[in-house]
Amino acid sequence: MNKIGIDVDTVDAQKLISALWKLDGIVETVVFGGAYREDPRYCQVHLETIWTEEQVDTWLYESSPVNYVGTFPR
Repeated sequence: MNKIGIDVDTVDAQKLISALWKLDGIVETVVFGGAYREDPRYCQVHLETIWTEEQVDTWLYESSPVNYVGTFPR
């Protein structure tokens, strides 16, 4: 299992979490990682998945219902 974080607009976090849960068999867990203290307009979403960080980034770029900032390993 790969642990990956996603930086996303805070207003879009729940929409992203819902979309990730729909990837049946791909995602093990998805949780809200909290807003950034320095800029609460952005937050983290944490997931455990069988996908690599590159695969998650590709899905976000091509199919995600939200604009995201980036991904990072956790």
